[in-house]
This record gives sequence, C-alpha cells and structure tokens, in this order.
Amino acid sequence: MEDLVIRPSTKIVMASYVIAALVTIGGIIAARFLFPDSPYWWLGAIPGVGYEMAIVVRHLGLLMEKLTISNERLRYESGFISKSTHTIDLGKVQDVRVDQNVKQRMLGMGLISVETSGGSSAISVDNVDDPHKLADMILERSRQSPHHTP
Repeated sequence: MEDLVIRPSTKIVMASYVIAALVTIGGIIAARFLFPDSPYWWLGAIPGVGYEMAIVVRHLGLLMEKLTISNERLRYESGFISKSTHTIDLGKVQDVRVDQNVKQRMLGMGLISVETSGGSSAISVDNVDDPHKLADMILERSRQSPHHTP
C-alpha cells in the first residue's frame, strides 16, 4: 500500500483570508468616507493587513504539520525551524478517537487522536477533513500491519 499523507484542513484559513480582505477593503472605504480630504486614507487598511499577517502565520504553521501513514508506521511531524517527529508502530494502535466541536462538524473536520496499547503514547491532529473515514483507514491499516497483535 502507498503511504497516506494527511495534513490539517485549510478551510478555516481560506475563509479567514476572505474576511481579512473584506476588513481591509472596508477599512479603506471607511477612511475615505470619514476623512475624504486626508492623504492618509490608506491607514484604514492597517487592521485588515494585521489580521492578514496573523492568518499567514497560522497558514504556514498548518503547512508544517503532517501525519504519514505507511504499512508499518504512523509518523506525525510538525515544525519548521524546530521540528518534532513522533512515530508509532501501526501494530500497536489500539484506539482511534474523533472529537468534533459544532464548527468542525459543520465543516466536516475534526480532531483525530491515535492511542497505542498501554496508553503511553498518542498522536493528535486537529482540523483534519473527514476524520471518521481517516480513523477507519488507520484502524484497517493497523490490522493489516505485520506487527499487529490481535
């Protein structure tokens, strides 16, 4: 089987980009309306641009996070400058849990947590698309793992 790579969804980030653009345009329009003779109308864009910068940082953070499922291992990697990697043997997967708040349910996303036997190690990834399907895939691959203990 081919490795499966899962990344957090960018649905919320993309919607935030649209909102930031609207805030920027609205700020410029408001500044032009309130201060029609001012050469500093562009200052109305500052709140929207600040919001946009925060979204870019969040988006970059999401791009640096991934869960890779191979035939034998589950590997979670996060970070850019400082990188963290957590690897567990698929044969030791005991439980896959999905948690969804109201917003996540509406968008078809959720938090997926993979726990191993003994509960000493767990991997969690938030805002993944179609988390129930992903949970089923992880459990199926864990059963097919050569290291699986029934």
